[in-house]
Amino acid sequence: MKKNICFSALAAAAMLGACGNDAARPAPADTTRDEWQMMETSVPYEALMGYAVRNGVRTDSIPTLIRSEEEFDRYFQKTAASKSATVTRPDFGKSVVIAIILDETGIETDLEPKELTATATDLALKSTVTLGKAATGTMQPFLLLMVDRNHDRPRLQTTFEMK
Repeated sequence: MKKNICFSALAAAAMLGACGNDAARPAPADTTRDEWQMMETSVPYEALMGYAVRNGVRTDSIPTLIRSEEEFDRYFQKTAASKSATVTRPDFGKSVVIAIILDETGIETDLEPKELTATATDLALKSTVTLGKAATGTMQPFLLLMVDRNHDRPRLQTTFEMK
């Protein structure tokens, strides 16, 4: 009887350990926990095109990580030009969306992702901002990236290289 209880406790502990997130998993034998949590891995992404920020939305209220369709639809809509074209719709059962919104500007501005990486606790996005000539009106530069939900992290760190 005592052996069965010990075995059951060990089996339960092993199952709980297997269900934990990256932060709870033990570090590889040749690294310390701090080194392991800082290790970066490259994260694939897909840029979402054909969307615009909804009229009346305060862009400073848009979260950088969007995890549901309802939240996405609250802030973004298909553009008039994209309604006749095929636009990738995020599948929030499998993906999250990164939304990077820059300040409104009167200068032609191109925002391009360069690299997306993940550590055990963070996503890090490096982007390039290219400024062009003065525009005839104003624009709201933004970037939407779809990322596999397996790479979702609590925080997103962004860095921009100006060109």
